[in-house]
Parts: sequence; C-alpha cells; structure tokens
Amino acid sequence: MLAFSQQPDDNGYVIVNVYEELVKQNVLEMMNYMNMCSCDKCVADACALVLNQLPPLYVTTRKGELITQVHQTTQDQHIDLTVKVIQALQMVKDSPRH
Repeated sequence: MLAFSQQPDDNGYVIVNVYEELVKQNVLEMMNYMNMCSCDKCVADACALVLNQLPPLYVTTRKGELITQVHQTTQDQHIDLTVKVIQALQMVKDSPRH
C-alpha cells in the first residue's frame, strides 16, 4: 500500500495539489483586499469551499520547487480560481464560523 504525505521522501520529493497552494495564496491576498477576518478558521473555511469546487491537480516535485508548477497554470485557470475565491470569501464573510 502506498502512503502519501507532505513529508519529502529520501530523494526530497513530495506529492502536492497545485491548486491547494494557489488557493491558499489567493485567499490570503483577497482577504486583505476585502477587509475581512483572516483568522485560521476563516482561511481554512474559504480554502475548503474553493478546493471542493476544483479538480485535484497533483504533481510530484522536490520540496521548494512548487513555485515553478504553480506558475504553469493558464490565465483562464487563474480567472476561474479568482472568481471561486471571491465567492467563497463572501460566503465566509457573511457567515463566519469562528
């Protein structure tokens, strides 16, 4: 049985969902722009809402090289992601669970 984790293996490789990293970055940036709570719970709720709408995009990469993978997403993917992030943030802002 394969066991996946965020910890690098002996060669320094990890399996990551590229969208997870993009969503986290966008959520934090947009929270500041929307002047809303950015506590851990609100960030996690917003990220979960967005990620549940996206297909997983897993890559194998060396720890620290993820930035290259993140920048390979298309402009359309960025626009779609931004729309989903704004919608999720509005939901969290309207009904915070903290």
